[in-house]
Amino acid sequence: MGDKKNAKLLLSKAKKINPGDPHALVVEHRLEDTFSLDKKLLISDDSVPIIVEKAIFYYKNGSYAESAALFDKAFLAADKAYIEAYGPIRDTAWSLKDVQSSENEKSSLSLLNEKELTAKNMVFLIYEYSEILQNVIGARAKNKNEVYGQLINLHLFTPVSIDSFYKNHKVQPEKSISRIECARFLWNLYILKKGMHSEATMYSIAYRNNNFSQTPIPDVSVKSPDFDAVLGCIENELMELPDGINFYPYKKVSSLELLDWIKKL
Repeated sequence: MGDKKNAKLLLSKAKKINPGDPHALVVEHRLEDTFSLDKKLLISDDSVPIIVEKAIFYYKNGSYAESAALFDKAFLAADKAYIEAYGPIRDTAWSLKDVQSSENEKSSLSLLNEKELTAKNMVFLIYEYSEILQNVIGARAKNKNEVYGQLINLHLFTPVSIDSFYKNHKVQPEKSISRIECARFLWNLYILKKGMHSEATMYSIAYRNNNFSQTPIPDVSVKSPDFDAVLGCIENELMELPDGINFYPYKKVSSLELLDWIKKL
């Protein structure tokens, strides 16, 4: 709860009862910056909490490969509660390990932990950590504004299912991207890379021609300007339905989610 004073008092009592208790050692590590877990591994009768704590420490310091390796070591002997609690961080460490190994500018590493990506940061992250956009706009070193500007001209943020009002639609560079806007971008990029421009609206055309008003995805209407983008991304397994039913179109997109979708693309 942030009450370090009382935490230290309780920790002192715990250590008197059992000096080698692994959970007490973990608390001591979190309260004291200079406390080393390595020196306490041998006196503990349960190394799993300490190894997990070390994995978290490495993760917070950007040593993702080391963090992922430690999580896997701990999980070999950990009970289900630890795996459920720290599994998402372990998966994140592995994802960051993959992208960290590439030769990218260190300045872009800060984007990897963003929980809500802006449009500009989204396209820059794709540009930095894949070759998809480099093949589209060239591999010359570019800043965020250059990358974003060139992609705007390619209309990758423009919905394809409905024309008129949305034809010249633009997403503001500092706007937090939602899942449906990301689907729009990925679908347009997929169509561009595949040279399938005539098939960009194949889903909405099929539903209109067959008079289907019932959408296969409850929270994305057949009349949505991004109907094709969402179905295209789901059908081609670029994105997923989080609960197996709904798309959650307005949920914000994190860096790790985006990198996972880009790998699939």
